[in-house]
Amino acid sequence: MDLKMKSKNTGKKLMKKNKLYLIKKEILEEAKKIIIDKGWNSKLFYLISKRNKFKLQEINLLFPNGYLDLLKFYLEELNFEMINYTKKLDLNKMKLHQRIRNILILRLEKNEKNKKLIKRTFLILFLPKHFKIATSSLYKTVDLIWFIAKDKSTDFSFYSKRAILSKIYILTIMHWINNERLSETVNFLDKQLINVSKIPLVKAKVKNTFSKFPMLLNFINFFP
Repeated sequence: MDLKMKSKNTGKKLMKKNKLYLIKKEILEEAKKIIIDKGWNSKLFYLISKRNKFKLQEINLLFPNGYLDLLKFYLEELNFEMINYTKKLDLNKMKLHQRIRNILILRLEKNEKNKKLIKRTFLILFLPKHFKIATSSLYKTVDLIWFIAKDKSTDFSFYSKRAILSKIYILTIMHWINNERLSETVNFLDKQLINVSKIPLVKAKVKNTFSKFPMLLNFINFFP
């Protein structure tokens, strides 16, 4: 196969992939209307097929593991959207915990109109049978927030930061979906973020405590 033919085939594959992605997005938009009223359930694809142009067989081909595949796709889309709208933030002039604050607040602001949908989504993620999806999605979201915030830690604070932010994120989302005023959630978030601003201080204290024990200090630096 020559280079020209190979390039042509690659282009076709990309076009097909993009087309499938757009179809998935269209199905997701249709699903959102149903989920707000009926939640995430095994009849979701059937209900979608009854309300628009998509056939049940077509939906099942795109999401072979049922509504759980669509749920994962939706959670990925939320993160993808966050990447796009946080590009306008001037993070360089902010301290790290301020970057986290602004990213989280912007995520909440952009999803104000989808609060009912997100509440439905969180309720199903709390079910024990969806534990793996919930924890995987949570880590990806929190890790992405730190990445957008330009955190470059590679030592023991890397996982500590993600653990702390995971708790803050969950508590903040739960507060947000159960309150009408975003300002109240922002106040709640500010109180929670004190933990993030203290991470460098905690790290310094730990290192100072073990400074007289080089072997233990190396151990702390090596393991997160």
